[in-house]
Amino acid sequence: MVGENRRTAANGFINRLTTRTGDTPLLTDEELVFNFSGILAGGNETTRYTLAALTLQLVEHPDQWRRVVEGEVDPSVATEEGLRWSVPGMHVMRTATEAVRVGDVEIESGQRVVTWIGSANRDEEIFDDPDTFDVGRTGNRHVSFGAGRHMCLGSRLARLETTAYLRILRGMVGSMTLEGEPRYNGSNFTWGLNELPVVLST
Repeated sequence: MVGENRRTAANGFINRLTTRTGDTPLLTDEELVFNFSGILAGGNETTRYTLAALTLQLVEHPDQWRRVVEGEVDPSVATEEGLRWSVPGMHVMRTATEAVRVGDVEIESGQRVVTWIGSANRDEEIFDDPDTFDVGRTGNRHVSFGAGRHMCLGSRLARLETTAYLRILRGMVGSMTLEGEPRYNGSNFTWGLNELPVVLST
């Protein structure tokens, strides 16, 4: 598609990325494919893994599921805890463009830094009782979608999908039972459940 667009400029989205704008350099074909791959994976795997991880937590914590079913906790609030808890995108690496101090650590310009999202989402300086799954947690400042200029493009859609899932589920399902061993994938980058055998009861 990139090669075809370079000849025809038919696809508006790809054309915006392949055409020089002011002083912004063109992306190479390899860079374009890498970015498109990330968008496709991010829009597919991460939300699916979030829904599965959230479902597992609700199965393992039926008291939390009751809070959602009975209307004590709005699904949009429970969604944020599901996002904090699941962390499908486990880490990101960035290269410092200038020297900076983070906490007690000095980072030099050009040094690569890895952020482990799961660890950040359990930071005891930010979250009260961070190892407890609490669907009613408010002020949920998780960083599952990143932040600032590195904020996930699909964050709003992922929130919408997860909240819709919970709204529909609570109208149809009274209880959930685990009927086998959950099976996770083998990745340390985009991590989540491949199988979650659950029986849903009205």
